[in-house]
Amino acid sequence: MNKVLDIAKIIIGWPLSIVALFFIGQLIVSQSTSLQFEFTPINILLLLSGITFFILYYLFRSIVWFLILKEKGHNLPFYEVMYLWELSEMKRFVPGNIWSFLGRTVLFSKMNVEKKTVWFSMFYEMQFLLIACLLLSLLSLPLLFTTVLANIPFQDQLTNISIIVTILVVFIFGVHQKLDYFKNKQHTLARAFPFFRLQTMLVLTLFSLLYMICYGIGTYLTISAIFYIPPTYLLSFIGFFVLSLLVGYLSFITPMGLGVREGMVTATLSFFVTVGSAATGAIFSRLVLIFSELLFLSFAFFWRKKELLSIKYIYGYLLSFFIFLYTAYFSFASILRYENFYAGRFDLGNMDQTVWNTINGRFFQLTNPDGVEIISRLAFHADFILVLLSPLYLIWSDPRTLLFAQTIILAGGAIFVYLLGKSILSSKTLGLIFALSYLLNPSIGHSNLYDFHAVTLATTFLFGAFYFLQTKKYRWYIIFLLLAGITKEQIWIIVGFFGIYTFFFHKKKLLGTTIAAFGFFMFYLLLWKLIPAARGAGHFALSYYSAFGDSPTAIAKNILFSPIQTISTVFETERLTYLFQLLIPFGLLSLLSPFYLLFSSVDLGINLLSNNSQLHQLYYQYTAAITPFVIIASLYGTKILRKLFPQIKTPILVIYILSCALFSAYAFGPLPGAQNPNLDMITRQKSYRFEVEKFVQSIPKNKSISASNNIGAHVSQRENIYTIPMGMESADFILLSLDDEYSLPPQEVQMSYVQRLKKDHAYQLVFQTGPFYAFEKK
Repeated sequence: MNKVLDIAKIIIGWPLSIVALFFIGQLIVSQSTSLQFEFTPINILLLLSGITFFILYYLFRSIVWFLILKEKGHNLPFYEVMYLWELSEMKRFVPGNIWSFLGRTVLFSKMNVEKKTVWFSMFYEMQFLLIACLLLSLLSLPLLFTTVLANIPFQDQLTNISIIVTILVVFIFGVHQKLDYFKNKQHTLARAFPFFRLQTMLVLTLFSLLYMICYGIGTYLTISAIFYIPPTYLLSFIGFFVLSLLVGYLSFITPMGLGVREGMVTATLSFFVTVGSAATGAIFSRLVLIFSELLFLSFAFFWRKKELLSIKYIYGYLLSFFIFLYTAYFSFASILRYENFYAGRFDLGNMDQTVWNTINGRFFQLTNPDGVEIISRLAFHADFILVLLSPLYLIWSDPRTLLFAQTIILAGGAIFVYLLGKSILSSKTLGLIFALSYLLNPSIGHSNLYDFHAVTLATTFLFGAFYFLQTKKYRWYIIFLLLAGITKEQIWIIVGFFGIYTFFFHKKKLLGTTIAAFGFFMFYLLLWKLIPAARGAGHFALSYYSAFGDSPTAIAKNILFSPIQTISTVFETERLTYLFQLLIPFGLLSLLSPFYLLFSSVDLGINLLSNNSQLHQLYYQYTAAITPFVIIASLYGTKILRKLFPQIKTPILVIYILSCALFSAYAFGPLPGAQNPNLDMITRQKSYRFEVEKFVQSIPKNKSISASNNIGAHVSQRENIYTIPMGMESADFILLSLDDEYSLPPQEVQMSYVQRLKKDHAYQLVFQTGPFYAFEKK
């Protein structure tokens, strides 16, 4: 029994906190899509002021808890109480309202606070919160009686009754110790109320009032940061925001009443602004409140762990900061790109449908992108990692889950780059600069923004495999190799190369032989047997190499035994430019250690020899298996350079590598400020996106749809989704969008479809806004 309790305590600790952070992230992403204001300037001063008051709200709440415990005889350090209180509070975001209470009980029992004391103290804390909310809610009456309750009769009488009842409740609560009923502590009700000194009751009430006032002011300032709220109603708004929190707190419908509180705020603010703006203000203030809580938790954590503020951790903090900036921007940009219909059926919709089908029992299936039949995804690629990603859809079944997961995994690659740099170069500084250069790398940025592709994840997995091989953690080495292999069929060749490298350079003959044999066998099995069997023909990409043959064997043979043709193809200007763009972000240092580029030689060959120009450009996912070895070769190239020229000191290398990274980010990257940034999702937002999204989500999932490519990713969670003109004769719905210059089919062709469908008696126009048309089969 004790073991079970110990395990429960462990689970309720940091594992549950991590789960809570996941649900916070999901909540932020899902709610942020409801923010309907355009990217007009936000009043930063008001926003920062609002965040400050929200942090004070959490600080004063933790002080109340500290004082209650002190009154119960527990003199714990304040920073310890503050941290544990907030850590338990954060668990309320995990579905099931009991986790916050259980978390606080477990956390404070470790500090020798009895469980019974924790339970009663939480009940006392709740009472002081309710008393403070009741008192401050009285301020909201003038606002409510002029807006949502304007037609209620006897307003003066109701105001007087509310004041009298509140004062009576507060008075009884304050002096209940003096009443005969409460003096008998054997009564259950009596035991539920705090028997504190009158001075303590007053202090706790004042602190409770203080933190609720901070909450009201913080909400007012946060909403005011995005649109104007009349300051003449300042006190009433403070009281109203407190009242809305009280109603949400008592509802227990969802974590902290999310939805109930926002509904009240929206209903009242809509008397001053539009309903859309009111809803935006309500949701925006909630997101800022959550952000402020995370800041407060961070503050409490570092106060508790003062030693972590030591300068020796500066590299870890800087790396974490860079990763955070990368994750924040690319999550925002890639999701906004999807929401503005810049992501398409090719390829986000294909991946999303495969994952959705898998989690719904149709293993690794999708609708043929080039037809109407349901086929195995293996007919195109062996990216079985989609199967491993499918459980994420049990939490949030949405294409944005894939986009967010892709950003997180790619950002994690910077950790391995830093660790490899620190190990190979014996320099934390150079490790950090290489990690920053990785995050600035145009190949990484473009891959991250261009929809979702399973092979993009191989970048981080290959880094991880190399790192764990170097550190002799062979179990993790094998796991990361397998993860890389199941992102795409040709990655198994790289797995084979890893086996050879393990055999000769790490002297692990059995392990190396096994990995090499398995990697090469999997590549042969997939490309020569399984993919053709699933497709009914050879791999679709073989047509990209028609100049060398029409089968994998013929192509490989002619590339090897026709060196003049192969070399002349590689040395074409366009392909040499591509090579330069791959190598320059790290200052061409990889050329000093070209051996490690051999790992990516097959992918380089595939890209350079292809007649498909997309394969030798940075703007797509085709560099995913090349970039890791460019960086690894650059690390070893830097090591050789330092050995040959010891007079070249670390600061010079830092300036050189960082300059090359910044130049490449400017010349070839997608970031704001670059020469050709990918910013359409920010600067050219679709004004109709909310209306279209609402309509397409209303289409039942059992209905088949034939859609433009840029609509396809928004309706792909169904068994039958076709890309126009496929399925137009049989689909239940036909969706066309005519404002995408890169649309499939072209705009003029889709316009002819619209004119034809308007005359077709089999279909009727059921929705139209701007350039978007929706036809339903009669």
